[in-house]
Amino acid sequence: MIITAKRVVGPNYDEILMVKLLVLQAWHGLSDPELERQVTDRISFYEVSGIS
Repeated sequence: MIITAKRVVGPNYDEILMVKLLVLQAWHGLSDPELERQVTDRISFYEVSGIS
């Protein structure tokens, strides 16, 4: 009898986008919620992240 475990897979995120956002977060000392707000609020963050 062979029992296989089911993998729980989360949503796929663009790795390049995540690295860009982590760099912006580190440079500006932002928390996760503040990073989300800044990306939607500031044109410079929006352009650097490449979100279209």
